[in-house]
Amino acid sequence: MEFAERMLRKYGWDDDKGLGKDNQGMKAPIKAILKFDNRGVGCNQKDEYSSEFKWWEYSYNRAAKKVSESLDQSQDEDKKDKKRKHIEDKQESSKKSIYSRFEKSSVLMDNKEESLRVEQETAVTEVIVSSLPTDEELHRICGGRTAHKGARHGIRMNGKLQRLQEQEDRSFSASSEILLEQNIMSFSRTAIFGVISFNRMARQIRTALPYALGTATAVTYYYVHNPMGKHHAAMLDIFRLTPSSLDTDVSDNFPDKPFEFFMAEPITSSDVLQKSDASSYRSRMEVFILKLQKQICHSLEQCEAKQNSDVRFKVDRWIREEGGGGITCVIQDGAVFEKAGVNISVVHGKLPIQAVEQMRARGHEFAAKNTPLDFFATGISSVVHPKNPHVPTVHFNYRYFELTDVDGKKHWWYGGGTDMTPYYLNESDCKHFHSTLKKACDKHDRSYYPKFKKWCDDYFNINYRQNERRGIGGIFFDDLNEGSHEACFNFVKACANTVIPSYVPVVQKNCQRTFTEQERDWQLLRRGRYAEFNLVIDRGTKFGLQTPGSRIESILMSLPPVAKWRYGWDLKADSPEMKLMKVLKEPKEWV
Repeated sequence: MEFAERMLRKYGWDDDKGLGKDNQGMKAPIKAILKFDNRGVGCNQKDEYSSEFKWWEYSYNRAAKKVSESLDQSQDEDKKDKKRKHIEDKQESSKKSIYSRFEKSSVLMDNKEESLRVEQETAVTEVIVSSLPTDEELHRICGGRTAHKGARHGIRMNGKLQRLQEQEDRSFSASSEILLEQNIMSFSRTAIFGVISFNRMARQIRTALPYALGTATAVTYYYVHNPMGKHHAAMLDIFRLTPSSLDTDVSDNFPDKPFEFFMAEPITSSDVLQKSDASSYRSRMEVFILKLQKQICHSLEQCEAKQNSDVRFKVDRWIREEGGGGITCVIQDGAVFEKAGVNISVVHGKLPIQAVEQMRARGHEFAAKNTPLDFFATGISSVVHPKNPHVPTVHFNYRYFELTDVDGKKHWWYGGGTDMTPYYLNESDCKHFHSTLKKACDKHDRSYYPKFKKWCDDYFNINYRQNERRGIGGIFFDDLNEGSHEACFNFVKACANTVIPSYVPVVQKNCQRTFTEQERDWQLLRRGRYAEFNLVIDRGTKFGLQTPGSRIESILMSLPPVAKWRYGWDLKADSPEMKLMKVLKEPKEWV
């Protein structure tokens, strides 16, 4: 309003002037009036056809009054008078009761107010009852014509009805097209929204993925190195360290293609081995260790190959003049293994009196006294010295021994075991190693593992080093001949078949870990302890050195290539080295 007034004054308008060229127009602005009723815009309150007036009833009554009825002339005059009287009363009542939109309800007569509502209602009711024609009478009065005027001339409005039908058809078709367009637009909006949401979610995932992977890696690393309880650690070891590809089940059946299953030609003739029956355990044991040697060498070579190393085993087949021979397989200066050897031996001949007396001291009873005896011994032995200090050394030996007494009686027994020597303690690796051995023992006798585990801890003890064990142990047994021959042989095979699944996963897990010069020095110092035990205490080494015609290179193959002795190595109380020493001083139950 102010803007319009400013514009008018700008062009010469004053308060006393009107609008227009000659100032003859409006002088005051139009003012808005608030509307508080519910009538439509433009409705006249004095109009008798306003919203509150029942115009349809009034129109129908007025039209009904004007209809000329051709009634029968023979009707009673009284009825005509009564009808006329009702019509007049209706007219009079209408005049009294209808004033625009108001209804007259009473009049003042003789200082009294008399109600007209009952009379009006009576009059209207009488009019409705007596004056309104029925549908049949109205149809008869109209001569059978419809309500529109054109029907009198035979016009039936077919064209108009057709146009209305076409309009309805077009309206329905248009509504169908609109509905289809709406559905298409709705689907398009949904698809666009889905694509936008997917892109947004993909960006969020791409942003959050590195953080999620980093968190998962950190949690997994912590869980692996700090397992929350023995059960969790055992389950972790099962899923992480025992893939089915490393399970071995070497049999004692002679293969159809020996050179595919053996590292070299057998010591005993292939014809003899192939024709031997099931009762010849010396032949079955020789076939078994030949096949096991091939499997273990192949697994260790695969570890080297994964590190892009072309170092492979050197095979040396040798013959003993006194009888028998062996196959020595050695790998040296590899990317993973500094030195590893897998040997088999098949020897026979005369056992010296000194060796016979040592066996007698262990509980064997022989008829011979101070007499050499015929013997047969076959077995497999291996020592693996890795280059990385975080990868433990492993040793295993499984053997079969026969001794013929002077009276012809044959004495037989099995011996062997597997033990691991870590340089830095990794409890999950130790639990995996022991659980694999325990599982093999429990299949035959549940008392084997605790008994042979304690035997191992006691045997690999450097007593002059204040009962310092060589490693974390494993299983060890000797002079096993309880029960049937077949049962003992099957137990030895089961234990030997655990070498690969118990040790190779530990190598694959740790061989790429970095290490310091201090950790390397500790490894060499522990290797010195390993050499001390083998040369001073080990019974197998002593037996080999005392056997006539023994091969010194194969016997000393178990020694590490490099070792160190240091005077006065001081260990810190909370160091990883002291943590290992506590376990070596006090053997631990791992499973």
